Amino acid sequence: MPMTRSKQQAAARQPALQGLRHALRLLPRSLRPASHYALPHYIIIGAQKAGTTALDLAIAQHPNARTSLVQEVHFFDKHYPKGPNWYRRHFHTESENQSTLSRTGHPLRSGESTPYYMFHPDCPRRVRKLVPEARLIALLRDPVTRAWSHYHHETTKGYDTVTPQQAFDQSFEAQRLQNEEDRILHDPTYFSFAHNHFGYLARGRYAAQLEHWLEFFPREQLLVLCSERFYADSPGTLATVFRFLDLPDWTPPPAKKLNARAYSGIDPAIRKHLTDYYAPHNEQLFRLIGERFHEWTSPTGD
Repeated sequence: MPMTRSKQQAAARQPALQGLRHALRLLPRSLRPASHYALPHYIIIGAQKAGTTALDLAIAQHPNARTSLVQEVHFFDKHYPKGPNWYRRHFHTESENQSTLSRTGHPLRSGESTPYYMFHPDCPRRVRKLVPEARLIALLRDPVTRAWSHYHHETTKGYDTVTPQQAFDQSFEAQRLQNEEDRILHDPTYFSFAHNHFGYLARGRYAAQLEHWLEFFPREQLLVLCSERFYADSPGTLATVFRFLDLPDWTPPPAKKLNARAYSGIDPAIRKHLTDYYAPHNEQLFRLIGERFHEWTSPTGD
């Protein structure tokens, strides 16, 4: 899939522009001591292309919830060397908490959503070190449609140029990601473009990722949700989330029904390949969480 020169240039500029906008948003908060700001109560750790932004914004509608200053803070992966004070400045102040407590009788809960956290090999340890009491939320989408959406996103943005056959070939992916996790684990300043963008198959192997998180956190601090159920019944999913976060009961205002973005054109042979590939991994996930997601297309989800 060829990529035009203009798309290459735009893709190269995007991280720098995002970083500049991020820094400008933080600038006013740097004038106050970091101790004035809270650490997050909850973190949406993934999965990528599963509706995490929509979930984060939906939670933030609650009178006692607040999302981070910017979407996808990326502290525990990309910005970890900047330190905890930098991270704190993305969340509410104690005065905001007191104001909310006086108004509602309940404290303010801040959180963030960065879907790369679930896949990043060192994020569980880093999160445990800074916010050991954090409530973790994993929103999981059918890995077949997630992988296709991921591929479409990367190629449309100009970050990747491979064919679908290459992208979903296990040997090809392993070669692209070779030694990247070791580099990440041994160098906290290293941010892997390949690991962040090219793990089309690996990111859908949910059980292995969640098992790694459960090496650092007790099961009761992890809520696993089905993306398809969230889109079909967002009020029901949000009620579950609010209970998990110890937020008071609250009914969201009527809103337009959420719809997952669908991409047409997936080849039937590729769909079958992905369905067969993920079947054992989905079974492993269902055993881990003690629940089956019947909405998924894999045979074991039926």
